[in-house]
Amino acid sequence: MNPEVTEFIASAPQGHRPVLELLRRMIHDVMPAAEETFQNGFAVYEVDGEWTAGFASRKKGPMLYIMVTSVLDEHAEELGRLRSGRSCIEWKGSKTLPLDELELLAESMLAQAAHARGL
Repeated sequence: MNPEVTEFIASAPQGHRPVLELLRRMIHDVMPAAEETFQNGFAVYEVDGEWTAGFASRKKGPMLYIMVTSVLDEHAEELGRLRSGRSCIEWKGSKTLPLDELELLAESMLAQAAHARGL
């Protein structure tokens, strides 16, 4: 566990902290060999030097990053407007994808990203 990431979570808005801890656990569970770093204002998980996943606290709320964009492209329809940019997912429920389903989908996508990076 990277102390900078721990401090980042502790300094995030109180309402974001439980989600950031959840995202951290999810990534660690799926990618235990990934190196946890803190870069460019968010937690980054690297596999062989390649950014693979991450999370951040933004004004819109907590964000999950999956840097294997082909994985996000594959799930674009399910994610709908929750996908923000090339690699970012807004962590909130929607009419078409409730939060519990988003969590299951995120775990699946993280596993796909880990597999794509050879984990």
